[in-house]
Amino acid sequence: MAAPPAIQAGMNSGFSVFGATASSTAGPLVNPDTAMRVTTVWRCISLIAGTVATQPLLLYRRAGAGQEIAKEHRLYRVMCRRPNQWMTRIEFWRLLMTWLLQVGNAYAFIQRDGRGRVMQVLPVHPSLVRVYRAYDGTPVYTFSLWYGTEQFTVTGDNMLHLRWGAVNPYMGLSPIAMHAEAIGDAIAARQFGSQFFAGGAAVSGVLTVQGSLGEDAQRRVAAQWAAAYSGPSNAHKTAVLGNGAKYERIGIPPNEAQWLELRGFQVEDLGRIYGVPPHLLGATTKSTSWGTGIEQMTLGFIKFSLAEHFSNIAQSCERDLLLDGEDDDYFFGHDLSSLERGDLKSFAEAMSKLYNIASVNPNEVRGRVGLNPYEQGNQFRAPVNTALAGDSEGSGIGAGASAEDIAAAVLEMLAPYLQN
Repeated sequence: MAAPPAIQAGMNSGFSVFGATASSTAGPLVNPDTAMRVTTVWRCISLIAGTVATQPLLLYRRAGAGQEIAKEHRLYRVMCRRPNQWMTRIEFWRLLMTWLLQVGNAYAFIQRDGRGRVMQVLPVHPSLVRVYRAYDGTPVYTFSLWYGTEQFTVTGDNMLHLRWGAVNPYMGLSPIAMHAEAIGDAIAARQFGSQFFAGGAAVSGVLTVQGSLGEDAQRRVAAQWAAAYSGPSNAHKTAVLGNGAKYERIGIPPNEAQWLELRGFQVEDLGRIYGVPPHLLGATTKSTSWGTGIEQMTLGFIKFSLAEHFSNIAQSCERDLLLDGEDDDYFFGHDLSSLERGDLKSFAEAMSKLYNIASVNPNEVRGRVGLNPYEQGNQFRAPVNTALAGDSEGSGIGAGASAEDIAAAVLEMLAPYLQN
């Protein structure tokens, strides 16, 4: 590992130690552990992390005006298939994305051989990493691979560092720390509901009896009342009061306190932190305001929320993993075809239009749906009326084409209808 340059200052983000606690006005203490117990936070993080992890990350080589997948490069095997000996690609990226969405930073130690080539990448828990600024402005990392083990210090070319919501060039910003108040409100509302239902779904009141009762008698009557009418199993029982006893409720029921409305609002409020639309969080009671509705909201989620994470991962890998000079020929990118495909009808219509203008060939269309290529499937076929004048070769039918060629082209266009 490289020796560190002179250290100028240390920095940290929202939670300087992973699991540290931030207070909220509502009362509950907020940290990544307690926040993940809020169903909306869990859903937001698991949705984004899982979606990003399942989209294939690919290493491309620039080839003239186009590009091709660089399967022969060592980085392709490591970053696109198996980051290390015990983790799959999905497990690796889901873990890093979970850390990133919790504390704004995710780290993976880059193990290189003597020639600088990447052998494997090992995820490092954010609580085990400290980031410093060197005198030349570059980041320096001090970390341990596990709790209580040896500490190492490396420069940026040996640490894959994902940042989110950064307010300085070196560290990301924890969304949980920044929005501790909103998350604390959700925790408090959940605790209130739990205590309410544990009390038998009935708010506290006053039990009045005729005459005077001593302390022992008061405790006995209260205990008998609690045993008979408290707890979920006793909810909605009919109380029988004798000797002129009266029960008067003095609390405010949850519906009057708009508890359910508050819980519904918190789903949308916490979803805004991560840019997740309500329908992906199970909140579908309100009509949408985006174009055709839920479909447009989903496309907006991909475009305005997920796209940032895809670009962040690709550019971070290029910065930290490629050797000097390789970034001129290689770059990372995600294959988002499955995510953007939509329903089968829309996909078929889109592929048909691209095929009809010779933008894709049959094998490329078959590859999109997981089918094997076939012989001569790499030829591009354009409709007769779009062929260049005088072009009688290739996929188009030119002005000099024979009657047999024209008939064959028309028959090919009509084949789907003739089959029906």
